[in-house]
Amino acid sequence: MINIKIEPRTDTKRTDKLFQLRIKVGTGSDRKFIALPPIVGDPADWDKTTQTFRITKRASTLNSKERNKHYEKNNIALGEVKKKCNDILIDFARAKQTPTATQFVEQYVENRSNAKVGEYFDNHIKNLRETGHIGTANSYEGAVKMLRLFDPKFNKRYFADINLPFVEAFDRWLQKRDCNGNSRRNYHASLRAIFNKAIKAKAAIEQTYPYGKNGFSVNSLAQKTTKRYLPKDAIKIVRTTEIENYTLEQARRIFIAQYLCFGISFIDAAALKKTDILTLNDGQYIVYKRQKTESAKSATSIKIKITPELQEHLAWFEDNCTLIDDYLFPIVSIAGYEGEQLYNHTKNRLRRINKTLKKLATHFGIENLSLSTYVSRHSFAMTLSKNTSIKFEQIQQAMGHADPATTMIYLEELNAEEMAGVAEALTDF
Repeated sequence: MINIKIEPRTDTKRTDKLFQLRIKVGTGSDRKFIALPPIVGDPADWDKTTQTFRITKRASTLNSKERNKHYEKNNIALGEVKKKCNDILIDFARAKQTPTATQFVEQYVENRSNAKVGEYFDNHIKNLRETGHIGTANSYEGAVKMLRLFDPKFNKRYFADINLPFVEAFDRWLQKRDCNGNSRRNYHASLRAIFNKAIKAKAAIEQTYPYGKNGFSVNSLAQKTTKRYLPKDAIKIVRTTEIENYTLEQARRIFIAQYLCFGISFIDAAALKKTDILTLNDGQYIVYKRQKTESAKSATSIKIKITPELQEHLAWFEDNCTLIDDYLFPIVSIAGYEGEQLYNHTKNRLRRINKTLKKLATHFGIENLSLSTYVSRHSFAMTLSKNTSIKFEQIQQAMGHADPATTMIYLEELNAEEMAGVAEALTDF
């Protein structure tokens, strides 16, 4: 049986020397408190045994009579508190459950929702898929799959069950499965995001929040990945050397066009259309928002100036490839796809192009590096970092490989003129 006790709050200091009361729930490491701010009194008048205020018999002075009336009201209120606590324990007993301290607290403050954590995950994943955020939905789906493998009773868990000991045990379990820091970070980040949504919807309370200050640190799990980029001399060879083999040449041009588009992700490159080309003051620009962050309030457009070299690749795609639905890149090959069908088709095309890029690496004699579309993104960052006109710190902030979202936030803050300078720096060697 869980231990419940009403006691003075010793962590507050009042100028009138009175004290407030609180409910202490549980013992040891599983201990929580519920403040009872309206109930205050003199420490000398508190009875620890009965957990009530002492009423003075035969009160003769005006002050003692007033104090008695005050304490009588307090004791009535305390009676209601005790009844509520007892009713909650009875509810748990009827459900054949022994509550943890956090479960009891959540039930007492009446913020408990009928929705369970697993249901929150499933509903959020459904909403993401319906709004076209397929990649993000897959990320959340991967996290909840791991949580269900870790805890067979996860589908029955309320948010109060997901406390600090739970997430610490989950992380230890992930480590035993040889999950690296970045994978663990992604799983925890998904669970944290679901928890934050539940708190905002008042389906969970902050007292049970396992992350943040004094909680489990998600960001500390981040690991820097091995840098996968081509040096300048290799980039120059790939940029300037055409290949007679059509399949290899198409893959080469997609790789370089991504590089010239500020290391644009393959998913975003696949979605670019002619309507994304806008004429600004000093020329034509590709203007788009990352699919990964386009729904965020802080998301703004990324502006890529179309340099002569980039224009040459776009023209080659138009002249030599079958472009459907006004796409700029020859990635999507079937017309009419939308939503999850389009996403899955694009991912399949990514796998095929990456296989071709490995052959391209062999063609150019590139060793000790498995060439892929992602290498284009890394190469973009490293090329700029070695350009004296652009500070390395800016690139590190703009293309932080441990957190691509931070990269794009920085790029989005640059105006069109600054973007034009970046575009020129990519080929200035």
